[in-house]
Amino acid sequence: MRRLLPLLLLLALTLPAFAQENYWIALNYRVTFYGNGTALVETKLHPFSLDGRSLFGREDVERDLNSSVEGMLSYTLLMFSDNPKLLRYSSVSYTKVADEVVLCDVANTGVLTKLRGAYILSALVYLNTSSYIRFLNGTLFEVKVRDSFTSMDVRSWIDLIEFRFEGARLVNYRWEPPFARGPRNESSSALLWVNFNEQEAPDFYVFTLEAPEFRYAGIPAEVDAKIRSVNCSSGRLRVLIESTGSKSG
Repeated sequence: MRRLLPLLLLLALTLPAFAQENYWIALNYRVTFYGNGTALVETKLHPFSLDGRSLFGREDVERDLNSSVEGMLSYTLLMFSDNPKLLRYSSVSYTKVADEVVLCDVANTGVLTKLRGAYILSALVYLNTSSYIRFLNGTLFEVKVRDSFTSMDVRSWIDLIEFRFEGARLVNYRWEPPFARGPRNESSSALLWVNFNEQEAPDFYVFTLEAPEFRYAGIPAEVDAKIRSVNCSSGRLRVLIESTGSKSG
């Protein structure tokens, strides 16, 4: 794709018939790992016209983006699980921030342009419910962050993603496949990837982290069950549930 998000194909399809013009969406990700085993995922979006004009703040475009929040959240959850129903998350917010900056190769020349203003979708993910986590020992664990766009369409990818480490210590990192491009900027507290095509964009970003407050209890099992009885008495509700499958949990 030539933009900082193939999602704009999806958004273009959801535009009302009377929309005045189609537009692109520049999208950046920022993922912050904390010492308690959570990760804050911030999705920053900035709309612009096909000729490069910013559409930030335009009412019809804002309405369009607002209607796409649920779809954007699904991409966030797919970064950490192949079954989002089992992924625990909280603190979902959607805000408009005028002084935030989004980077994008607007002219498709390999040069990033700073776009002022962003619509930011934030969600706090509990890593102990991720299906891409591997417990090592003590407070040490490995977590993979998937490019959820590539997983949905091999012709698409995340063009810019920043990882920050606040309370969680970065011990090691790698990416899959190994022939993909590594980070443009790196330090002990942050890593930044900028990918201009599908060949250089990793499918997975893999981190070994030490988080002092992290406790891993395994992925909850999904079981088959039925409600046997329901009783309400003296303001208390009692529900008896019976497992009907072969799995326990």
